[in-house]
Amino acid sequence: MEQQHQPADGPVTFDKCDHVIGPFYHGTRTRFSVGDEIRPGHPSNYHEGHISNHAYFAALLEPAIWAAELANSLRDSRERGHIYVVEPTGPFQDDPNVTDKR
Repeated sequence: MEQQHQPADGPVTFDKCDHVIGPFYHGTRTRFSVGDEIRPGHPSNYHEGHISNHAYFAALLEPAIWAAELANSLRDSRERGHIYVVEPTGPFQDDPNVTDKR
């Protein structure tokens, strides 16, 4: 599948995100059905007992694969992770804890 996203001119913020187009991917250990919404406020894939304050997605497939693998490995699960093509339902922004790390 060919990547359709365009590189961002600087940080992607809530006010400046329209120039970044998909597809976008979400990697997780959770099974979803078509039409399900991925929203903050659910248990974290990565920290037992924590609630996720954000819903993460990536413009590249590789980070979503890594997220699904990490989510399962942190829970000592032998199950396969799940990768979904997702569509933002509103504005979004870069996570500086991820995008500013090199």
